[in-house]
Amino acid sequence: MKRFVTIMSITVIFVSCLFLLSFAADEITITTYYPSPYGSYRELQLYPQSSPTACGSATEGTMYYHSAAKEVRVCNGSSYTTISGGGGFWSAVGTNNIVNTNSGNVGIGDTTPEEKLDIDGRVHISSTTAPSSTTDKLYNLGGTLYWAGNPVGIASGGGPPRVIHTYDPVAGCPPARAANTNLFTQTFTLSRDNVPVYISANLIRYFNGRADLILYVDGVIRDRALTYSPTLQWVDAQVQWVGILNAGNHTVALQSPQANCWGCPGSPATDNGWGSMNSIIFE
Repeated sequence: MKRFVTIMSITVIFVSCLFLLSFAADEITITTYYPSPYGSYRELQLYPQSSPTACGSATEGTMYYHSAAKEVRVCNGSSYTTISGGGGFWSAVGTNNIVNTNSGNVGIGDTTPEEKLDIDGRVHISSTTAPSSTTDKLYNLGGTLYWAGNPVGIASGGGPPRVIHTYDPVAGCPPARAANTNLFTQTFTLSRDNVPVYISANLIRYFNGRADLILYVDGVIRDRALTYSPTLQWVDAQVQWVGILNAGNHTVALQSPQANCWGCPGSPATDNGWGSMNSIIFE
């Protein structure tokens, strides 16, 4: 009986060793992921919700899909911020362009934009060169703001406008002057386009009947004054024009179809008492 027990014991020990050796020949690996899985995925679906776990230092990095706002939000340690808004309304076009495909409006500092772009705050526009096409474009050129090629402001710190002042250059009351010749003449040069200009002239005449005063800018009639008196007497007249001139040379002239009736310099001639021409140039 003892021999049988001994043989059985040896047999059990031998079988156990063989069993253990068979397991030792294989390798079992158990991988656990904590706190969340990682890897490469074709798709990742977030459960839609509107009441996520409170954002704090312990939940920093938590991400969820907001079911009402239709956007993905992530906890930055103090609050949830949007990382993809409007269902992906922003998209890259080319290498340097970002386009908003939303059919609504975009607000900067404004949560209720009323236009395509609604900005609540100051806007900085750096100085640049004029675009090849200025149609419907706003840009800063040398400190002056332009819209569609026309200035909408005066350059900051650019100083006062240029003023050209001319006195009556001919002596006599009235002086001898041929009809349809220049009573006054001014010339100036502009270095850029779309410059606002204001021109005015006043003169007195001594005449019986009708006498006209005509203002020309670059050979084009811009204003005229008609005077009339039944007898010889002095009458004052004034002409003026406001407009936009482009780069280049410009000439302003004052004429009359009547001879020997316009003008009478003051005493002295530079006191501007009886006639002058003024051009104010907003460069």
